[in-house]
Amino acid sequence: MADDGQRDRASRLRAGIVLLAVGVILLLGQITQQPLWSLLGLGILFLVAYFATREYGFLVPGGILVGLGVGLLLQVRGGADANPAVFMVPFGLGFVAIWVLDRLYSRESNWWPLVPGGALVAVGLALKQGGAALDLLETAGVWWPVILIAIGGWFLYDLYRDRSATSASEPSSRTGADEGSDSTG
Repeated sequence: MADDGQRDRASRLRAGIVLLAVGVILLLGQITQQPLWSLLGLGILFLVAYFATREYGFLVPGGILVGLGVGLLLQVRGGADANPAVFMVPFGLGFVAIWVLDRLYSRESNWWPLVPGGALVAVGLALKQGGAALDLLETAGVWWPVILIAIGGWFLYDLYRDRSATSASEPSSRTGADEGSDSTG
């Protein structure tokens, strides 16, 4: 019973600290009239929670919010003339950071953040570079369904190949004693 009371107190303590931190970050964003700093602050708060607990559920919003916050801050500071790459590359790197931190600290292989991260960084860099990179981006914009079809086909082929290899390596369900017997008599 004492353990339940201690866990309840610890839970309430964590909840109180989180609510205080979130409230302070949001209030500072309102007072300074810089709400974009709130995104960055919340992202950092999630990352601190991740490093304290190693819970993947804190890493994902942490990486996304930090990338989004940095991207938006750079975009706003660049003014109306800022290239969209100024926003897209840091936002994409926020996703990539999720994968990097997960690999460094948990040795897991959650590769999904590389998909949106890689796409955002590639598009941002193409927008920044212009010229041939922008032409390539336009071509990819037309042909990306073919890439999805190819990847889907590869997944199905790989699944079929694994299934064929597994069934070929499994021993027969009939034993030698069963083969010589005839149940009809």
